[in-house]
Amino acid sequence: MKIKSKSAIAYIMRNFWQLVYVVLPVAVLMAFFANPDRETDFLYSLIFGQLTFDNVFLLFNGSYTVLRFGKLWWVSAITFVVLAFTVSLLIAKISRHMRIGVMSALPFKRAFGIFPVTFAALLVYFCITEILMLLSVGTMYILRATNNVVLVSVVGVAVSFVVRLIVTWVFMLLILAFPLKYSENYHFNVGLAYSARVMTKLPRQVWTITLVYSIGRYVVMVCAYFARPYYLDIVLYALCYLFAIMYLTAFAYKVYHDVVGGERRDIAHTIFD
Repeated sequence: MKIKSKSAIAYIMRNFWQLVYVVLPVAVLMAFFANPDRETDFLYSLIFGQLTFDNVFLLFNGSYTVLRFGKLWWVSAITFVVLAFTVSLLIAKISRHMRIGVMSALPFKRAFGIFPVTFAALLVYFCITEILMLLSVGTMYILRATNNVVLVSVVGVAVSFVVRLIVTWVFMLLILAFPLKYSENYHFNVGLAYSARVMTKLPRQVWTITLVYSIGRYVVMVCAYFARPYYLDIVLYALCYLFAIMYLTAFAYKVYHDVVGGERRDIAHTIFD
């Protein structure tokens, strides 16, 4: 008799085909309209000495702030709405599967129930991230007096990295609020407070995911840069977004059942695996 693993990755592998068709559309949209190509181009300009004080602030703002969305900002906005609804669908699917052992194909009705909270939470997270990103711009303006464009650029990129690291860490501390709201009907602010208390007791998992995302993001950017001539960068971005969305949702429910939700019905004791 073999016990199935409770890990989020194992859950994704066992149920990949029942999850992938939900996440794939938004993963492709994000690969096209929410990719970090502009950041990659800025780093390329920095490495190869193409930055001057005539273009550094324009290029940086167009790579790291909301200006990066350009004229197609409305497509990015639609993509954001689709992301929020996709996460809501995953929450509804995974919650039911882990609770009673049955996974609905597309539980739209239950997804619409959690969608307003998911959308609002992700919107606040996005806005806070973008506001904090302005710290990097401000720091660069302060250092402009050094008359060293490389120093100014490196510090700007470093501050943006630290900002992403911090907001990712905070997001991981609060991630349990989503299953608490949906499955336990907690008020969202109560769920946030409870999530923070629980997740601070799991520092290794929180920091591992935070660092893997923050550092892995740059690894993916480098790989995508070299894959760009072969038109494979979009494929790489889509696969990364696909995995990240599935993993974070599954991880949230894995922790929820470990701490609050009791026995998982999606896991059975089997003789053969």
